[in-house]
Amino acid sequence: MTIIAAAKHNKEVYIGSDTLGSTMRFCQTYGDKLIYHKDFIVAFAGSYRGAQLVERTVHNIAGKPRDKQDVMEIAEFFKNIFEQVGVSSHSSGEFPSNETSFILATKDEVYMIENNYQVLVPEEGYIAAGSGEIIAIGTMYGLKNAMGKKISAKQMVSLAVKAAINHIPTCGGEVCIRKVTNNNLKHLKKK
Repeated sequence: MTIIAAAKHNKEVYIGSDTLGSTMRFCQTYGDKLIYHKDFIVAFAGSYRGAQLVERTVHNIAGKPRDKQDVMEIAEFFKNIFEQVGVSSHSSGEFPSNETSFILATKDEVYMIENNYQVLVPEEGYIAAGSGEIIAIGTMYGLKNAMGKKISAKQMVSLAVKAAINHIPTCGGEVCIRKVTNNNLKHLKKK
C-alpha cells in the first residue's frame, strides 16, 4: 500500500512517491519508490519484491521509450522477469498479473503499467496508483482545473502525494519528487 503519482503539465514531467511500505501486517519506511534509468524513471506501488526485480534488471532496457508501443515492450520485459521468478501468476485464459503497478515517466510523457501489464497514457496528463490513488487523482484534477497553467507539474505531484499521506493510513513517510530529464541517473547521486 502506497502512493505514487506523476504529471505532465506546462512542458514538464514530474514523478513522486511516499516512502512508506505497508501491508495489512506491518509498516516500514523504504525510502523513495523510484527506479532510475538514464532515459526514464519508474515508480512502483505494490509488491516490494516486484520492484526489487525491476530495479535489478532495468539497466538491461536499451534505448529511450518513444511511444506507447515502446512502453508496452518494457511492460512485456517486466512480465517475463516476474514470471521467471514466480512473482506473476495466471490461469489458462486469464491475463497474467502481479501485485505491482508502475508509473513510467519520460521527459515527454507519463505511462501507467497496470498489474496486468496493460499500458495506459492518461488523457489528462496525470496519474496515480496505490492505496492513495483516489485522493491523489482528485487532488491533481482539482488543482489543474482550478489553477490551469499557474500550477506546475511539480506542485501537482507534491500536493497529490501529500494529500494521500494526510488522508490514507497506508500512505506515509516523506514526499519524494523528481523531475524527469534526459539523464535520470544523476538523481542516484542525491539519494
